[in-house]
Amino acid sequence: MALRKYLGSCRCKKVRFEAWIDLTQGTFKCNCTSCVKGRFWGVSVKPENFKYLEGEEEVTIYSTRIDGIFCKHCGVGIGGWGDVPEAGGKNIAINLGALDDLDPKEWAGAPISYFDGLHDRWDREPEFISHL
Repeated sequence: MALRKYLGSCRCKKVRFEAWIDLTQGTFKCNCTSCVKGRFWGVSVKPENFKYLEGEEEVTIYSTRIDGIFCKHCGVGIGGWGDVPEAGGKNIAINLGALDDLDPKEWAGAPISYFDGLHDRWDREPEFISHL
C-alpha cells in the first residue's frame, strides 16, 4: 500500500484538510441522487487518514445514509462520512475535486469502481455507468 498525503480545501479556503490516500486502490462513482447531482468522484479513506487543518467549524453536514460534508460559505463538497458494510465499513469518501495537489494524470489513471447507491445495492455496479 502506497499511502501519500494530499492537501485539500473548499473553494474559499475556509476549510482545509489533509488525507492519506492510495489512489492505486481505486476511486469510485455512485449513481445515488446526491452523487449524480454533485458530480461526485470519490476515494475512500479510513477516518484515521483524514484530518482537518483548518475550518472544521465552517462545515455543514447533509445527512442521508452518508453524511455529506460541505463548506457552509462556498458550498463545495469536501466528502462524506459513512458506515456502509458493503462498501468497506467506516470511511470518509473524499471528493477528488477538493484535493489541491492531485495531478490530473494521476487522477485520470486511477482505477474506478461504480456503486449502485440509488438502489442501496453497494455490492454491484448500476446497470448504466457511462453518465457517471
